[in-house]
Amino acid sequence: MGGSSHIPPAHFSSLTPLYDLFCALIGLGKPFRREILRHLAAEPDERVIDAGCGTGELLRLLESSSVSIKAVGADPDGKALALARRKLESVGRDVEWVQASMSRLPFPEASFDAAVSTLAFHHIPAEDRLASLREVLRVLKPGGRFVLCDLVPDAPSAAARLAFRLLSLLEPLQDNARLAGMLAEAGFSEVSLIGRYRGIIGYFQGRKRN
Repeated sequence: MGGSSHIPPAHFSSLTPLYDLFCALIGLGKPFRREILRHLAAEPDERVIDAGCGTGELLRLLESSSVSIKAVGADPDGKALALARRKLESVGRDVEWVQASMSRLPFPEASFDAAVSTLAFHHIPAEDRLASLREVLRVLKPGGRFVLCDLVPDAPSAAARLAFRLLSLLEPLQDNARLAGMLAEAGFSEVSLIGRYRGIIGYFQGRKRN
């Protein structure tokens, strides 16, 4: 199932195969993703969806951990999903892949124990962002948690704040100053900023009410 228009992981579909290399070069490799998984704290046998999974690096790291989960990767970009599928199959991991935007997840209500989204939110068209958060909430079970990771403007250091302003010239980051507010508006409870990575990236968490 496809979704609405989207921005490819590296902005141009021809550059998608280079996305993982680019992330590693700018310091968004395994240590960054391990921190996300630490906040996600997946439990054995939980069903977890990576909404906007891109090329599947986070799911590869999650599947290689000692925690046995049922993983689903959803992304509107078919080329990124193909890379993710090959990557996980090459290491013998069983992940369900779905071509779908975050605003139109093809799952029943209360399908997942946890959800995660990493540096994908700002790639969603502005008019679909709140609907996307509500859709994640819909597919979570009562009490389920959502970890959203994206760029934030209120970094503690001047260098990180400057980096955000420069990135804003290239990336559609206009909503990132109000991520916590948008999560609450979408209906999540217990919304909080639970961590940062190098100042400029925030880890937010919200829960679906019981």
